[in-house]
Amino acid sequence: MKKLYLILSLACMSVAAYSQKMEKPEVDQISGETTLRTSHETVYKNITFSGTLQELTTYGFKKQDVQAIFFEIEFNVGHAEDFFIRKGDKVQMKLADNTIVTLAAAFDGTSVTNKKAVGRSVTTRLLMSYLLTPEDVKKLSDSNVKFIRFQNSDTNIDYELKEKNYQVIGKVVKMIADAKA
Repeated sequence: MKKLYLILSLACMSVAAYSQKMEKPEVDQISGETTLRTSHETVYKNITFSGTLQELTTYGFKKQDVQAIFFEIEFNVGHAEDFFIRKGDKVQMKLADNTIVTLAAAFDGTSVTNKKAVGRSVTTRLLMSYLLTPEDVKKLSDSNVKFIRFQNSDTNIDYELKEKNYQVIGKVVKMIADAKA
């Protein structure tokens, strides 16, 4: 019986460890403005036996009346270091009801390429920001996202999400929309 309680306790702790949450608010010492962020959440992750990595994480951001969602892609496949998002490039999110939500990048993406010391492995991290309108917030916070496409002028990067991750983006958007400074 004690083993059962131990197993249940560990299971509950692991669920709590992965719960989405708001980070500690940051208050600017000069302006007094408060910046709110959600925790980083994994939307997609794929690691193969050959060492190929693709990971997509997201977090929400709010400062005054500005709400945004950030995506960070980390990958070491093909010519990943050549993929870049410019201001105005699109992300399309297909919802469970098959409607499409399209957001435009608010700024040029920030890209960091790391050449690993071992071998010739190259890992690229790309951070992209997309401003959210009240209409975007309503659509995304009430929906499940099942497919994401990042587009630039040259190519697309597609992510088909696992069902267990359908709600991640909606929850992040809802948390940031409901957050009070």
